[in-house]
Amino acid sequence: MKNHRIIGLCSILCALLITTSCCSDTEKSYREIAKEAWIYNYSMFYNYKSIYHYSVDEQSPDYAKEYNRFKHYSRMFTHEDTTIVTPNNDTPYSWAILDLSSEPVVMEVPAMVPDDRYYVMQLVDLYTFNFAYIGSRTTGNKSGKYMIAGPEWNGHPVRNKFGCRTWAHRTAKRR
Repeated sequence: MKNHRIIGLCSILCALLITTSCCSDTEKSYREIAKEAWIYNYSMFYNYKSIYHYSVDEQSPDYAKEYNRFKHYSRMFTHEDTTIVTPNNDTPYSWAILDLSSEPVVMEVPAMVPDDRYYVMQLVDLYTFNFAYIGSRTTGNKSGKYMIAGPEWNGHPVRNKFGCRTWAHRTAKRR
């Protein structure tokens, strides 16, 4: 938890430095600037908290051992599950934190049987922006290969693969 406080404080201080350089003291008080910085960074702060539990903190019960690896849950979530803010209590989950800093990640999804079964894989960046979905409504229920690339990757999508790009190097994928 100490790391989370440090990250939150650094976020506020960075926002203060950036914002105060473009505004005079009479335009905004430091309190208003700090409030805006916290609101802006709130989602990133709590998303990083989840990433930390899934891929950094070896003592966490949600630890998945590494990036780019799914952790599957065979139980339903309860009010005691607080790694993410509000998990559904009637949804089976799988998570993966994707590290896109050096190369894209290619994910292969099997066909959903029966064909009318609904599924979705939500791709979320560090600010919890849903930048893409893989699933029944967007890509269908047939099998497929999907490439997710980071912001600095300059290659081309591999043939026969759906590609999407995020500006973040760390991306959460929920299923």
